[in-house]
Amino acid sequence: MRKNGTITVDNECYLRCAGELQIILRGLPADEKVYVMLHVGEEDVPLLTHIGPGQSFLIEWDGEL
Repeated sequence: MRKNGTITVDNECYLRCAGELQIILRGLPADEKVYVMLHVGEEDVPLLTHIGPGQSFLIEWDGEL
């Protein structure tokens, strides 16, 4: 299961979409065509509602996993 705030990358099974970065905004089932990379911190998940299609944004890494 990919919950809200999961950051994924489409793998080679998606062919022309391989390598695309995704931020999950609502829960999705697991998919063998997708690698789960990391998760947005629970306290920051509500901020994702402020990102719209085609909008630029910045991800700041705090260095912790």
